[in-house]
Amino acid sequence: MRRIVIVGASAAGSAAAEAIRRLDRGCQLILISDEPVPLYSRCLLSDYLVGEVTPARLAFQRPDWPKVLDVQVIQDRAVEVDPRAGEVRTARGQWVGYDGLLLATGASAVTPSIPGLHTGGVFALYQLQQVEAALAVLERAQDVVVLGAGKVGVKAAEAGAVRGRRVTLVEQARQPLIGALDEVGGTLVRRLLEQHGVTVRTGVTLTEVRERNGTVNEVVLSTGEQLPCQALLVSVGGRPNAGLAHQAGAQVAEGVVVDQRLRTTLEGVYAAGDVAESPALHGTRPAVLANWINAVQQGRIAGRNLAGQETVYSGGIRTNSLRLWKLPTISVGEVTGEGEWSLDEERGFYRRLIFQEGRLTGFMQVGGDIRDAGIFSALIKSGERVDEPQKLFAGGFFHFQAQRTRWALAGVAM
Repeated sequence: MRRIVIVGASAAGSAAAEAIRRLDRGCQLILISDEPVPLYSRCLLSDYLVGEVTPARLAFQRPDWPKVLDVQVIQDRAVEVDPRAGEVRTARGQWVGYDGLLLATGASAVTPSIPGLHTGGVFALYQLQQVEAALAVLERAQDVVVLGAGKVGVKAAEAGAVRGRRVTLVEQARQPLIGALDEVGGTLVRRLLEQHGVTVRTGVTLTEVRERNGTVNEVVLSTGEQLPCQALLVSVGGRPNAGLAHQAGAQVAEGVVVDQRLRTTLEGVYAAGDVAESPALHGTRPAVLANWINAVQQGRIAGRNLAGQETVYSGGIRTNSLRLWKLPTISVGEVTGEGEWSLDEERGFYRRLIFQEGRLTGFMQVGGDIRDAGIFSALIKSGERVDEPQKLFAGGFFHFQAQRTRWALAGVAM
């Protein structure tokens, strides 16, 4: 009987298991995961922190999912792959043989080198246990510092603010959501945070974390300022968990290098999700596209290939979306370059479309109705030429200022 092993039980791993079972009911399917509560939606953790999602809604699979799919689950951490023998070793010393292997090991939080960071009251917010521990501390903390103003960071700031805490958001870049929005969009988000009482400090970082009685008590900024702090929430990005692939001898760059069938450089070994450096759209350079949608898509394709149905991955695009105090924010694809934009003061939102050589390569929007996002995403993926970009702003999309005025929003010239 053919045996397929999947390491990792999140979006890519579970999607791969489902794809395999659709095509092959007879193979032995083994899932190795070190998560104490497998199959929860990591992308909803920030919403859970704010209180917008219940623990029950975090689950994206029914409890009997392994039984329904006839998947054997090994609750342990994979620590070694022997590609010559075709075996995976777990932390408890169990060797599991495979005919096909998928590495869906995801990513881990980046830990900055800051003196004193490893003390009580400091949380990385990358796993469910960390978020639940942070929630307990937020109930009694009065001064909260959030390091990093990406998606998780701004939601963490919201979580502190809605609980009435004094929140300071610290970001080394010049604006919040620097990788997802341009200057105007970032300014809108900054204004929203400040309107809800969050102090936003950009262009600075932390240089020291000070503790009292084993827990954080104060942080020091790069400016020399000292801020009281009883809870420090850290979100400065993720790093692919490529150690297992590297140990096995697979090629690793930013992530595990894979081809268009998501095969690594090792025979019979695939990688998918946040750990994989996968082909991007339209010949752009390979990249780690760390988001839930891409992970699910890659998992399904890797699963089909492991089950013997050759399937090509056409590439993915960067996607960032969140709601901050119910204000929707989304960006897809590239966020820099020449573009058409509109700031609609009457309807209260900002949208920008970005083009390269007549093709839509990205869009972003803050506020308003984001239901058109799927249309623009499809246009980016298709690579079709857009000969008259202004038409994308007409009709049912939204009003476009044909004679574009140079708007000023919180001192930012457009």
